[in-house]
Amino acid sequence: KPMIDLFEWHPKEKNRFFLINRSTGKVLKTEYISSETFFFFHVINCYEDNNHLVVDLIAYEDTSNFQAMYIDRLRGDIMDNSKACTPKRFVIPLGDDLKQ
Repeated sequence: KPMIDLFEWHPKEKNRFFLINRSTGKVLKTEYISSETFFFFHVINCYEDNNHLVVDLIAYEDTSNFQAMYIDRLRGDIMDNSKACTPKRFVIPLGDDLKQ
């Protein structure tokens, strides 16, 4: 079974980011919801800057790009480049409890 089939895609729901303290494993009060719906699989970069978490990721309009990579479609030379991935940056304000 392809790995993408293990994911759930809810196209009408926006993305919700949860922040977890790496030292304690505690979910922080800071919660961030994207302004648009997208699917992502890979984070490009992530770092703290001036009490914000900067998250760069590769966003897809939906999961169809992954389905286009099934071996039967690759062998059939069926490729739709109209739905290319897009890099996106999110700057998430951090709550006071980040350092706890």
